[in-house]
Amino acid sequence: MSALTVGLAFLLWLQNPADLFQKAPPAVDEALRARVKQFFQAHVDGKFRAAAEVVAEDSQDAFFAANKPRCYSFEIASIEYSDNFTRARVVVACEMDHPAPGLAGVKVKAPRTSLWKQENGQWWYYIDPSQGYRTPFGVMKPGPGQVTTLPPVGSGGELGAPPGIDIEAALSWVKADKKEFPFSRVKPGSGEIKLTNRGPDTATLVLTVPPMPGLEVTLDRTELKKGETARLIAHWKPGEIPPPPTISVQIMVQPTSQYVDLRATFAKE
Repeated sequence: MSALTVGLAFLLWLQNPADLFQKAPPAVDEALRARVKQFFQAHVDGKFRAAAEVVAEDSQDAFFAANKPRCYSFEIASIEYSDNFTRARVVVACEMDHPAPGLAGVKVKAPRTSLWKQENGQWWYYIDPSQGYRTPFGVMKPGPGQVTTLPPVGSGGELGAPPGIDIEAALSWVKADKKEFPFSRVKPGSGEIKLTNRGPDTATLVLTVPPMPGLEVTLDRTELKKGETARLIAHWKPGEIPPPPTISVQIMVQPTSQYVDLRATFAKE
């Protein structure tokens, strides 16, 4: 075995095995990101026919039938590839009006999941009716012989609350056992917050935290089945740049559009 072969084998061994199969070729990833940005930017601009230019032919009717509330801004949070990088599940954080009554003018960053497939060398947004349509109130599917026009999450759609649905409960699936990581500005430290899914279905967690040298915040898992708990772990090591008194740590929950607001605090001593 040549030295080059041994070296390559060693590098592959150092990598996370899951990364070897999930990391798409750069050209594939760039092409998908471009189409996703085109799709959601059209929602920001309110130009839904421009969004339809990247919608698969068999999903056009469902897309135009969907309700489309305003998405003020967006960023791609995660991409999960499958089927040899010809299918993808994309989670985008959209800034939207809070869906709960009495909170007019309040905006939240809500996770929006969309499905994409590659056909004829191009990526297309599509809707899979067999999976139902995800809403802030769970997954809804039509009964036998029925047709639904519920909006797919990826289209930027939200629904009003169906009769008998407790909106506050629907937006409180995931519970944190505490609200902050208390640190000293001048001493290293660690902390942990437990996040429990009390909802009726699987929840996906998307972590966002502004960069701060010396602060590392990670989730030990991002998919939580009913009753399961994730650990949000923070490590702090003081450096040359002093931290602000408070740093926001945010968890977005899919499919409920819930927004869990946590924080890391830094005392003077």
